[in-house]
Amino acid sequence: MPSWWWWWGGVGKLVGSIVAALIIGIAVYIIGSGTLALMLPATPALQPLIDFFTFFATTSMAKVMVFALIIAFLQVRPAGLFPQKGRSVEV
Repeated sequence: MPSWWWWWGGVGKLVGSIVAALIIGIAVYIIGSGTLALMLPATPALQPLIDFFTFFATTSMAKVMVFALIIAFLQVRPAGLFPQKGRSVEV
């Protein structure tokens, strides 16, 4: 991994927190405004998915969905996208 990844994220890293907040905000907006449901092609095979995203096309339900996605991500990758390895973890 490149040596410049140290500033990207983790506890006490400002840039990683800002990027994560922007991604979460954009996801809430895209889901909550109904844009995601409109971006999908209207085919019979995708109709259940379109109905699912239309249900979440309110601000409060979009926040619930994004929160559930964050919980699922943390269950799969509790150390984050770029976990530290080796002796640098203890420093």
